[in-house]
Amino acid sequence: MSVSFLRENNSIHIPVGDLAGFAYPKENPAELTKQYGFIRDQIYEGFDGTDEKKTEAPVRDTRETDALLRESISRELPLEITAEYEGIPVTVSGTADIVAFDGMCHTVEKVKLRSFLPYYITPFDDPTLFAETACYAHMLACAEGLSRVRVRITFLKRTTGDRISWSASFSAKVLENLFHALINRAGPFLKFTYERAAVMPEEIVKCPFPFGNIREGQKDFVLEAFRTVKHGGSLFVSAPTGIGKTMASLYPAIKALGIGEAEKIFYLTSKTVTGLAALDAARALNRHIPHLRAVLVSAKEMQCPNRLKKAKDPVSVTCSVCGNRRDGHGDDGTFFSYAERQHSALLSLLYSDNRIYTTERITQTAEEYSVCPHELSLDLSLYCDIVVCDYNYAYDDSVRFMRYFKTHETQNKYVFLIDEAHNLPDRVREMYSASVTGELMDELLGICRGGEGEIPELCHAVESARDYLDTVKNLCREDEYIHHENGVDIPCGYYKNNALDDRFVKVFTTLSSALIKHINEGGDYAAELAPYKNIIRQIAFVCSFFNDKFCFFAEKIGESVSVDLMCLDPSEIISAMNRSAKAVIQFSATLSPMEYYKTVSGCPDAAELDLPSPYDRENLCLVSFDSISTRFSDRKDSAYETALVLAEAISAKEGNYIIYFSSYAHMKTVVSHFAHLMPEATLVMQRSGMSYKERERFISVFGDSRYRNVVGFCVLGGMFSEGIDLTGEKLIGAIIVGTGMPGLSAKRNIMMEYYERTTEKGREFAYIYPGMNKVLQAAGRVIRSENDRGMVLLIDDRYGEPGMKLLFPPHWKHMRYTGDIESLRYLLEDFWDGK
Repeated sequence: MSVSFLRENNSIHIPVGDLAGFAYPKENPAELTKQYGFIRDQIYEGFDGTDEKKTEAPVRDTRETDALLRESISRELPLEITAEYEGIPVTVSGTADIVAFDGMCHTVEKVKLRSFLPYYITPFDDPTLFAETACYAHMLACAEGLSRVRVRITFLKRTTGDRISWSASFSAKVLENLFHALINRAGPFLKFTYERAAVMPEEIVKCPFPFGNIREGQKDFVLEAFRTVKHGGSLFVSAPTGIGKTMASLYPAIKALGIGEAEKIFYLTSKTVTGLAALDAARALNRHIPHLRAVLVSAKEMQCPNRLKKAKDPVSVTCSVCGNRRDGHGDDGTFFSYAERQHSALLSLLYSDNRIYTTERITQTAEEYSVCPHELSLDLSLYCDIVVCDYNYAYDDSVRFMRYFKTHETQNKYVFLIDEAHNLPDRVREMYSASVTGELMDELLGICRGGEGEIPELCHAVESARDYLDTVKNLCREDEYIHHENGVDIPCGYYKNNALDDRFVKVFTTLSSALIKHINEGGDYAAELAPYKNIIRQIAFVCSFFNDKFCFFAEKIGESVSVDLMCLDPSEIISAMNRSAKAVIQFSATLSPMEYYKTVSGCPDAAELDLPSPYDRENLCLVSFDSISTRFSDRKDSAYETALVLAEAISAKEGNYIIYFSSYAHMKTVVSHFAHLMPEATLVMQRSGMSYKERERFISVFGDSRYRNVVGFCVLGGMFSEGIDLTGEKLIGAIIVGTGMPGLSAKRNIMMEYYERTTEKGREFAYIYPGMNKVLQAAGRVIRSENDRGMVLLIDDRYGEPGMKLLFPPHWKHMRYTGDIESLRYLLEDFWDGK
C-alpha cells in the first residue's frame, strides 16, 4: 500500500487503488450482486467454464446504451477528493478508466483484462475492483454535484475480446457510505503513517552516532556516503575489518532520510549473517529514533510453515497449496477473508513496541493470524524505513520487488546499501544463467508419458526440446579434452556461440509456457512435474536477456549432453537495476583491485574510497612462503612438503587455526600427511553440502575450552572463508594454501576470452582477481577486534611475483617473505614472543 505524508499541507495521501484494497471478499458474491441490483449486459459467445454456476441476475442488451455512451465518453479522467479520519486530512486520488454520460445518467466504468473468463463471474468476485469503481463514482458525484451515478464493471477476455459487463445505479449517499467505510478500515494505517511522519524527522535530526566515538576511517565513510545519498550516484568503499561498515553505511542513509533525500533504504546482502548484523545496527539506531522500523525479508522457503518442497536443482522451489492463503471461517463460524486477517496481522506488528522485525517474529505473527509469513513480511516492508534482504530482491528480474522497482515515479527515492559487494557480480551471473541436461529432459519426458496415459501437449514440447539437445550434441567437437571420472578417461567436447539460435528459444519458451499452464491448472502428474518448472522457466527467462554479454555453451561428456546459457558480463544488468535507486553504495573489506569491481558491477565512473585498517599492523604477522608450487600439476608432489610447512607454522604457538585450500581433493591429500605430523592436534574438516547444524557444530569447536589446539581444514570461497567471526583466542591464525584461482575449465576460458576482447585483461578478470578475493576474505578471518593478535601465512611460489604483490591491500605492506621452513619458524616465534 502506497501511503505518503504530504508535508506541505500536513495531510496523508493514498491512491484509489490502495484504498480499494480494504474491500474484503464476502462469503457469497452472487448474493451481493443481487442485493446491489447489478444487471449483466448482453454477452458474446466463447466463454470459459460451464453454465453450472450461472447467476440468476437479469441480462439486457446494451448495444443502444453503448452507442450513446460512446458519444460522450471520457477516458482516463483524473479525480481527487479530500476526506478526514480522526482529524487527519486524507487525500484520495486516481484516474478513472472511463466516465461517460448517456443523456440521463453518468457512468463510471472499470475494465479488467482476464486470461480466463467464466460465464458466472460477478462484480464481487474481485471486491477491490468494485470498491475502486465505487470510489471513482463517489468522487465524480462530489465533483459534479450528482445525485446518482451508474457503476459499470467490465471483464474483458484478453485473447478474444469477449466481455461480461455488470452495471448498477447507486445514489450519492450509498456511494458516500461505501467510500467512508473504506476510509475507516484504512484509518489505522493512515493514522500510523501520519503520526510517524510527523515526529520521525526530528528524531533523526537529534540522533547521535549510536556507538559514541566514530572509529578511524569510519568518519570518512559516513561523510562520503551521506554526500552520495544526498546528491545521488554510486560509491565503492574498500573498508577493512574493524571499520564498522554496517553502521557507517546505515547512519548517513538514515540521516538523509530525515531531511527528505531518501524514502527507503534497502540493505542488500548475500548471506543471512550479514542481514542479522544490519538488524542489530537498526536496533542501535532505534534506541535514538523510536519510530524507525526495519524488517528482514527472508526467502520464501525459509519462512513457509509447510517448508516448501525442494527439487533436485537447489534453485527450484514449488509452493504447496497453503491453507493460510484462503478465505475461511473462524472458530465461531464468522467468515474472515485472507485480506482481513493480513491487515490485522500487520496492525499487530506496526503498533507493537518492538519495531525491528525478525523472521522468527514475523513467522510467529503469521501463524497467529493464519496468513502467509512471506507475504506478511513483504507487506510489512511498505511501512519500514530499512528493508534488509538478499541481493536477488533488487537484481533478479524474476523475483525483485515489483511493488518498488517497476514504476519510474519512485526510482529516485531509494538507497541501495550493498554489503559484501565483492559477491554481487558472481551472484548476478548466477541469476541470469541457466542450464539443462539431456538426463533431466529424459526424466521429464518419462513423467509426461506416465504410467496411465501420456500428456500429449507436454510430450510434444519436451520431445522437441530433447531433439534440440541431440542436435547440439552433434555440434560438440570430439576428443577436445579428457574428463577423468573414477579412474576412467572420458572424451569430451564442446560447442559455443555468442548468438542464440531461434529454434532453441522457441522450443524452450514453448515448453516453459506449456509446463507452467499444466501445473497451474492442476493437470495430471502436476506434483511430479512441479520440481522441473523453475528449471525450464529459468531457461526461458535468460533467453529474454541474452545478448553479446552472454554465451551459449554446449558440452558433451561421453554420451551425455548439457547446455548452459552463461552470463559472462553482469555489468549491464547491474547498471540497469541500479537505476531503480537514487544512490548505490557498495562496500566490502575486499574490493581489490577497485577498478575491476567497478567495471564488472557496471559502475566505471563511481566514486571510490579506500580506507586503511584501523588495527595496529604489529598485531598481524604476515608471511609468504614462496618456495612451494601448489599448481594443479604439482600438488601431488608437493603435498608432504606443504604438510611440513603447516605443522611448523602451527607448532610455533599452540592455539586454533584454519587452513584453506583451493579444492577438496588437495585438502584431503595434505590432511593425510598432516595428521601423522601433528597427532596431538584436534582436526576438523569441511565437507561438501554441510547442513546448518553441521556448520554450527564446526564453528563451535573453536570456542570449546576442552580443545587447546584446533586445526580446521576448509575450502577457499566456501562457507567458512567469509562471514564467520572468531574473535580473540578462538582463532589466532589463517593459512592459505594456493592462490585461490578457479581451476582451468572451458567455461572459465570462454570468460577469459570475453574479457580479453573487451578489457585486454582476460586472465586477470577470469582467474587472478577472483582468486585473490578468496585469499583476502579467508585472511580476514583473523584479527576481528582491536585487541586480537594473529598470523596469516600464504603458501605458493606465485606470491613472490611482482604482479601478485600489486594486488595486496595497503595494510599488507609489512608482508615478510621466506622459502625456508626454519626461517619461517623463527619469524613466527619472534612475533608470538612480541619481538
